[in-house]
Amino acid sequence: MYYLSNMTNEQTLVMTSGHPQGLYPSTPKDPRVVITNGMMVPNYSTKEMYEKLYATGSTIYGQMTAGSYCYIGSQGIVHGTTLTLLNAARKYLGK
Repeated sequence: MYYLSNMTNEQTLVMTSGHPQGLYPSTPKDPRVVITNGMMVPNYSTKEMYEKLYATGSTIYGQMTAGSYCYIGSQGIVHGTTLTLLNAARKYLGK
């Protein structure tokens, strides 16, 4: 939230595996946020390198659920469920 609340129209926030990497110069036509997950290339990595990157939070095991940006962090499932229920209530109860 710190980066999002302080960035300008001439900056792009880069996120890697759920961690902000920083704000980089850009133009108003460029994306506001660039998000990547995992970043391991299997043919050029080792188990030891993966374990080191995993321990620092720089990569994740690439299953479909775990690879989804909304599930990174302990609040992911609770947040997603809350938004789903909130939007269902808005749609069907007119709230």
